[in-house]
Amino acid sequence: MIRGQAQLRSVRAQLRGLNAPLDISGADLSIEPERVRVQNLNASTGKVTWRGSLEVARPCRAPAACTFEFSVHTPELSAQDLNDLLNPAVAAKPWYSFLSLSSGQPAFLSQAHAIGNLVIDKLKLGTAPCSHFAADLRLNSGQLTLSNMRGELLGGRATGEWVADFSSKPPKYRGKGSLKAASLVAVAGLMRDSWIDGTGSIDYDFNATGWKLQDVLASAEANANFTIAPGTFSHVVLPLASAPLRAELFSGNLQLQDGEFTFREAKLKTSNGVYKLSGTASLNGEVSLKMSGATGYNITGTFLKTRVTTIPVAQAALKP
Repeated sequence: MIRGQAQLRSVRAQLRGLNAPLDISGADLSIEPERVRVQNLNASTGKVTWRGSLEVARPCRAPAACTFEFSVHTPELSAQDLNDLLNPAVAAKPWYSFLSLSSGQPAFLSQAHAIGNLVIDKLKLGTAPCSHFAADLRLNSGQLTLSNMRGELLGGRATGEWVADFSSKPPKYRGKGSLKAASLVAVAGLMRDSWIDGTGSIDYDFNATGWKLQDVLASAEANANFTIAPGTFSHVVLPLASAPLRAELFSGNLQLQDGEFTFREAKLKTSNGVYKLSGTASLNGEVSLKMSGATGYNITGTFLKTRVTTIPVAQAALKP
């Protein structure tokens, strides 16, 4: 049985499922009777650099026969870099095709068992940066679990647990989590319009399926409880008011189904009274809402171009 230690320098390997080679600029390799250890790993794949360690049980005759343990860190990772690494031809196949079966041959990661932790100093999700992201990761024959997730997102603190099952066709996703004390100015910045200001928190759970992003969004079902305190809606100006609508407290339940959000048991407290808010808002920004109180209002249009009209007192009155 081979034993010993070695230093790896300038090693390149092409792993099936990755669209760029794995370049190892340096690593310390230790081959022991029961395991192989890789310490001080310094590597890159495409534009992404990785540092960390890896341990593999020995002997390991096939990916499904043993569990890899790892700890890796990267200073920066974006969804675009990940897409370039795993799928340069986006229209041809999804980026996570490295987890699927191809031409009758099972991809390495569709069989592998792995457990470890991942740290990303700056995670870019489109135009939304998440800093100090960390999570425990488990891969079990195509089922990927991210647990104990935490990071700083939109000025707030995000936590959660997400599961992606790529062994299912189409893949299935589920998860739960929270975002606390997020800046609504940052949320508005993503839409390039200052339609909202304030601080918000949300607790959510979701389910979705699909290979492509549009399929995932179309199938997504979510349930969330939210709180905004305070909040200002710059495009919502009530009749006879001289300033945009400001909520001292806005809270309730929000459900997503068939691409549409439905407000349930939502209440909006202002300096002029308390309103019950109901109605819907679609993913494309269209709104159809009703504020019921001493005076009632219909809010229609979009988040960016909102129309407010008064409705009869009898129709708008709060139910006891």
